[in-house]
Amino acid sequence: MFTKWMETNEHDLSGRHLTYIQFPKMFVWDNKTKNWSKRKQGTCIGRLVTIHPSAGPKYFLRMMINHQRGCTSFEDIRTVGGVTYKTYKESCYALGLLDGDKEWHEVMAESSQWAYACQLRELFVLILIYCEVVDPLKLWNNCWRSLSEDILHMQRRRLGFEELNLQDKEIQQYVLIELQKLLNQSDKSLTDYPHMPVPEKKHSQQCQKLIAIRGKELQRRRGERKTFGVICNTEFRSAIYLQRSNGFSQQLQRKVILPQWSMRHRKDLCLQNSDFKTTF
Repeated sequence: MFTKWMETNEHDLSGRHLTYIQFPKMFVWDNKTKNWSKRKQGTCIGRLVTIHPSAGPKYFLRMMINHQRGCTSFEDIRTVGGVTYKTYKESCYALGLLDGDKEWHEVMAESSQWAYACQLRELFVLILIYCEVVDPLKLWNNCWRSLSEDILHMQRRRLGFEELNLQDKEIQQYVLIELQKLLNQSDKSLTDYPHMPVPEKKHSQQCQKLIAIRGKELQRRRGERKTFGVICNTEFRSAIYLQRSNGFSQQLQRKVILPQWSMRHRKDLCLQNSDFKTTF
């Protein structure tokens, strides 16, 4: 039906002022002969099947045939102002059907007033996947800060390091990692979108090392805290054997445990694998 529209325009000039959707006003489709013929009576309103933006070229083709008139070939559909563009998307842009993603910028700006950062990241990914953003990089540059508002808090909790501070570039990398995870759930990647930045492998490796270091540090601190609690709550012993291991701090022994033990009037404390042995 669609290709026959172009064939009809090629040999019949009477319908060249019509778009594809307007064509049924003057022509009737004959399902038996698979051809368009002149309408003799009545009228008809044409319609087009809905195509999701994620369909890519088909979506932009649909946009173009709503505006292009009297086309006789696919090249005619992609021709705007005498210039034949390589893709339907470029043709839509030249025809002014794509206004620089203004709609998506407004959606992100409005949503940032009430939505959490994690929700904004999900929205950003949905827009990338389903809305055929013309300039993904510009959209990213415009809204990455709102996508990253919880990143520092997330990393502090993840590493157990409340004093952690991150530079803008590091925060961006963490946001990109989160976006990549969301895209992967739909079998997509940041590399599918022109000029969009992607997480740096070097940064990811550094993050993993930092997480491992902080994890060991957190484990050591928990061990020290547990040991300290056991010592302070010991009521039925006059002596305790304490072996320093797994980085157990000698400074903790000298400045915290010994004074606490002394204040509680313990008599003996033996510190193994350290430079001193103390008896009260």
